[in-house]
Amino acid sequence: MRLLKTPLFRWNEIVIGGNTNAFFYASKKGCHIIPNIMDIPLAHNGPSFANDLGVNLNSSEDEWRFMAYKLNRRGLNPFTNKIKHIRIDEPNKQLVVNIGTPNIFYISYDELRVFDTENVSGLSFESQERVLGYQVYDWFDVRSGMKHGLDFIEDPNSNFVKKIHFFLSERIDGNYDKKDLVAESFLSEEQIHDIDYSDSISRLKTINMMKGAGIKGKKNGLGSHASIKLELWKREIKKLKSIKSFQKGDIIIDGRPLEEIKNEFSSSRDCASRRPPS
Repeated sequence: MRLLKTPLFRWNEIVIGGNTNAFFYASKKGCHIIPNIMDIPLAHNGPSFANDLGVNLNSSEDEWRFMAYKLNRRGLNPFTNKIKHIRIDEPNKQLVVNIGTPNIFYISYDELRVFDTENVSGLSFESQERVLGYQVYDWFDVRSGMKHGLDFIEDPNSNFVKKIHFFLSERIDGNYDKKDLVAESFLSEEQIHDIDYSDSISRLKTINMMKGAGIKGKKNGLGSHASIKLELWKREIKKLKSIKSFQKGDIIIDGRPLEEIKNEFSSSRDCASRRPPS
């Protein structure tokens, strides 16, 4: 039997990360990216960039997907969402990328920039990473109470169901006025496992907030309305992390906020466009 050789690539600069910061940096530098996580922004968050991407998009999610697509088309994001695990072999300056047994790829690098250490092993030093909490999204299909003029409700006094985002339901063909919703919470690790902060309690609080905002269930005869009814579609939980920037040799842990990364490239552009002294 003929044995297949394990593919070996050599890339100069490699970005590890799946958030907006990682994709923006890779897009601006024109380097390869390996998304160890899929940290896609919420569709209902406004855009983060003005003209930095060369195109104006409607949301942070659209921007993330645009950068991922453009990098993939350029051959710089070849693994897309298939990554299972990345092992860093520091002495040999090599990555062992697992996209699902038996698909293992060996990639050598000159410089490695890490935006997130989830699903990454092999570092000879501890990345200084702190979990600040969890962003929780409870997505509900609205069965009664879909028609209203609101896009957003907020509870300024609580982090549990702090925000409710309404959006046109994709479950109904040709829909133009019926809305589903996502309830957004900011919880601690203890609260994540506490039944008082479960998706069931989230549903009840969401219904109460909708009632308080004047939303009614579907019409049920002359002058009356049925109760608001919600069905959970899914619960998404994302870690909110703070990572301290650090460099050891050719490996950089990049924990900078997005604005600082944007300033790096805007400063480079300003310097490039400035006239030299005569």
